[in-house]
Amino acid sequence: MKSRCIQILKNYNFSVTKQNYLLDSDGNKVSNFIPIIIGQYIIGQGRDRRAVIVLMGIDEYGNELETINIEAQDIDSLKWIKNSWGFQYKVFPKMKDQFLEVLEILVVNSITKKMSDQIGWVKDNEKYSYLHTRGVIGESDKEVDVGEHLSNYFLPSEIVDIQKSCQASLKLLEVAHYEVTVPLLGLVYLSPLLQAIKDVGKMPEFVVWLFGTTGSRKTSLARVFLSHFGDFTNRLPATFNDTYASIEIKAHAIKDSLNLVDDYAPKQTKNQKYGQDEIAEKTIRAYGDRIARGRANSSMISQKQYTPQGMLLMTGENLIRGHSTVARLVALELDKGSVDLELLKEIQDNTSLLGESMRGYIEWLLPQMNDESSSFGEIIAYNFDIYKDGLAEMVVDVHGRSIESCAWLMVGISSMLTYFKDKGVLSEDEFEQHIQLAKDTIVKLLIKNNSLTKESSPVDEFLYILKEAIDSKSVNIITLVDGNKVIATDDNIYGYKDDKYYYFYPDMTYNYFIDRQSKLGNYVSLTKKGLFKLLKENSIIKVDSDGLLSKHTIKVKDDTREYGYRDERPRFLHIPIHSIETI
Repeated sequence: MKSRCIQILKNYNFSVTKQNYLLDSDGNKVSNFIPIIIGQYIIGQGRDRRAVIVLMGIDEYGNELETINIEAQDIDSLKWIKNSWGFQYKVFPKMKDQFLEVLEILVVNSITKKMSDQIGWVKDNEKYSYLHTRGVIGESDKEVDVGEHLSNYFLPSEIVDIQKSCQASLKLLEVAHYEVTVPLLGLVYLSPLLQAIKDVGKMPEFVVWLFGTTGSRKTSLARVFLSHFGDFTNRLPATFNDTYASIEIKAHAIKDSLNLVDDYAPKQTKNQKYGQDEIAEKTIRAYGDRIARGRANSSMISQKQYTPQGMLLMTGENLIRGHSTVARLVALELDKGSVDLELLKEIQDNTSLLGESMRGYIEWLLPQMNDESSSFGEIIAYNFDIYKDGLAEMVVDVHGRSIESCAWLMVGISSMLTYFKDKGVLSEDEFEQHIQLAKDTIVKLLIKNNSLTKESSPVDEFLYILKEAIDSKSVNIITLVDGNKVIATDDNIYGYKDDKYYYFYPDMTYNYFIDRQSKLGNYVSLTKKGLFKLLKENSIIKVDSDGLLSKHTIKVKDDTREYGYRDERPRFLHIPIHSIETI
C-alpha cells in the first residue's frame, strides 16, 4: 500500500524521503508522515448524502498510524491529525494547500464505495434491493454502515430449508395466547412492506406495546420475535435507559425492519420517572406520527432529521398513561404463566431458522417490489382498506386509529400466510383457517385494546397521577402521628396522611395535576371546581353538610404554645388511601 501511494504521488511530482517525510515538487517538507488513503465512502442518499474518507498513515519510524474515518467536510481543518494520532504528527507551516492536494490526488486514485446508513429497501438504477449489515438481497452494490450498536441486524447468507424455517416462524403462534402472538407476527411481517406502502401513501402510524409483570417473559418473547431480523442474544437495539437522541438515530437506521425499545419499568425517583416517560412519549409520537424533531445548528441552519423508518415494539411492566399517547398504541397484555416455556426454549435454540424465514420472505417480496406491470404498494393499500372497513363494521365505538392499526397488522399476517402458502408450508384450506383465526383474534384484540387504552375519566386520571406522584416521591406527603401531630417542618408540603386517608391541600394538588397533564401532552379543560364536583359525585372525597370540602384538624409544631403545638383546621381533599392504591 505504501509503495503504491509513493508511485501515485511521484506521478504528480511529490516524493517521500527515507524518513517518510512528504515533499513537494521543490523538495519542501509537507508533512512528517505519509497519508495513505484506503478509500472513500459515499453514505446516504439525496440531501443527506455525505462523503467519508478512510485513511491511515506511516510515521518516520515506519509505524502504521491507526485507520480513521474523516468526514469530507472536516478534512480541510487538519485538526483530525492531532485529534486522531497525536501532536507529534504535523503538516509543516504554509504547506496546508499542498497537503490537501496530496489527499485529493490519493482519494481520486482510491476505491469509492457507496454506503447506506440504513438497513432495508434501497433503490439503485430503478431496482429495489434489501440491505442488511452483512449483505444485500438484490442487485445493489451498496454496503451498510449503521454502527456497531446495530451490527446484529443481519440475515443468513443462505436458506438451508425454506419449509422448515417457515414452519419455525409459524410455530410462534403457539408460544403464548393468540391475542399476543398473532399481532406480534403481523408486526414482524408488516415491517418489510413499509417501503412499498410509503411509495403509494401514508405509512402505518402506531406502536405495539407489550406489557406484563416481572416474570411474564415479555422481554424473552420480544427478543425471539425480533430474531427474524438478526441475532439479539446478547444485545437489544434500545432500552429505556438510552437517551432519546440515541433512540431517534436508531429509529431512522432500522428501516423496513423491526425496532425494539425494552423495559419500561417503575422508577424510584421523580426525575427517573419523568425521564422515562419523556422518552416513551417522544418515541411513541415519532412512530405514531412519522415525524422527526426539528433540528438546527448554532447558525440556525437546518440539520439532518431522523424520521422513523421501521416498525416499533416496546415492552414494559405496565401500560403508559396519557390520552394522546395511548391512542397511538396497540397494547398487548402478557399474563404471567401464559408463555409456553418449553416451546419458547425450542425456538430460542433455533432462532437462525427465523432469520432464514425472513430472508425467504424478502426474496419472495423482491420481484413484487420490482414488478413494473403492477403497483405492489397499491395492492397492499387495497388490502388495508378491505381489512379496515371490515373491522369498522364488526366493532363499534372504537377509536379510528385503533382500527387502522389493527388493519395494518392484518396486512402483515395475511402477507406472511400468503408467503407460507406459496412456499408449500400451508395448503389452501390451512391458509383460510389461519386467515380466519387471525381475523377473529384481531377483532378480540381490538375490543380488548379499546378497553385497555380507552380515554380514562378525569377522576381516574387524577387518582393515577396522585399515585404516580406519591410512589415517585414527586410530592411531599407528611405522615401524621400521635393524634394528628405534624412532626416534620418541611417546606412545600402537598398534604398529610394517616392510616385511613390522604389529606391534600386543594389548590396545590389541582395545580400539580394540571401541570403533570400538560407535560404529558394532555389538555385539561376541567376547572378546579368541576374536578372536585366529579370527585364528590364519585364518592372519592368527603364533604361537609354544606357540600364543601371537609376540614381536618392537624397539630402544627409551635414552640410559643404551652404544649408545643397549635391546632390548624384547613379544608382538605379527604381521599381514602385505598382509592389511590387500587387505581
